[in-house]
Amino acid sequence: MAAINIDAALERFDNETDIYLEIGQAFLESGVVDSKGIEEAFAAGDAQKALYHAHKIKGAALTVGADTLASFAGKLEAGLRSDPAADYSVLASSISRETAIVLAEMTEIIRRLKTRS
Repeated sequence: MAAINIDAALERFDNETDIYLEIGQAFLESGVVDSKGIEEAFAAGDAQKALYHAHKIKGAALTVGADTLASFAGKLEAGLRSDPAADYSVLASSISRETAIVLAEMTEIIRRLKTRS
């Protein structure tokens, strides 16, 4: 199963691949930063910073069509809002793994879309 629902994502952009390419490229840059940001925030005991990065990942993942990643990030965001002191290590690990999968898939999608243009 694909980590990115490219058809649904492109539909949101009226099949404008140039726009999706720009957003996909931005996601490649921000996904790594925000995934690491969650890890670093938890290591520092900073729930607010983890919440910030989870929210950013959720929005970006929804935009590019990475629904599973968005779901994980949304669960983390909701959890941090209701109980910032709880242990979210399993969920944070899931986000990290899924981010790596999505980034690899996004790299391939960008390559394919650029060759079609």
